[in-house]
Amino acid sequence: MDGTSTQLKEVFGNLKPLLLGSLIAGIIRMIGRLTRIRFHDRAGFLSGSHQGQYIIAFWHNRMVVMPLIFTRYYRRQGATVLTSTSREGAMVERVVRSFGMDVVRGSSSRRGAAAAIALKDRMEKGYDVIVTPDGPRGPCYQLGAGIVFLSQRSAQPVMPIRVDYSRFIELKSWDRFRIPLPFSRMM
Repeated sequence: MDGTSTQLKEVFGNLKPLLLGSLIAGIIRMIGRLTRIRFHDRAGFLSGSHQGQYIIAFWHNRMVVMPLIFTRYYRRQGATVLTSTSREGAMVERVVRSFGMDVVRGSSSRRGAAAAIALKDRMEKGYDVIVTPDGPRGPCYQLGAGIVFLSQRSAQPVMPIRVDYSRFIELKSWDRFRIPLPFSRMM
C-alpha cells in the first residue's frame, strides 16, 4: 500500500472504496467551486485540429484536479482513465465515473497487457485515454514505459497536461500528492 492510500485510510477509516470515492468526488466538486482554474491551451488541444485520439498524461500527484479540468474544458467524444487494480484504483474509478469518464483497470505490474489492449480498443472507438505515467508507484515525475508503448501501438500522440496550484497541502507519500486549498489558483 502506498503512502497516499495509508493517509487516506487514516483520515477516513475503513470506508469501502465506493463510498470513499463518492465522498472524494464531492470534495473535488467543492474544490472546483472554491478555486480559480486558468487553462492555457498552447498546443491547441481543444481547438479540434487533431483528427485522432490523444493519450493525455497527468502526473500522479496532480490527479485530484483532472476531473475538474475535464468537466470544464473537455469537449471531445469521451475519455477513458487508466487506473490500477488496487483498492485505491477502485476508489479512483468511482471518482472519475461520477464525472462521466470511462475506466480501464490495470497497471505495469498487474493486467498491463489486457489494459493496453482495452485502451487501444477505446481509442479505436474515438475515446481519448488519460494516464498518470509515473503511477501507481513511481518514482515521482519519471515517465514509465507504458505510455510510450501505448503511443507506439496506437499511433496516437501523447498530450501532457501540466497543473500547478498557488496553494496546496502536500502529503507525505511517494508522489508527494498535492491537494489544492480553497481559494487558490490552478494553472
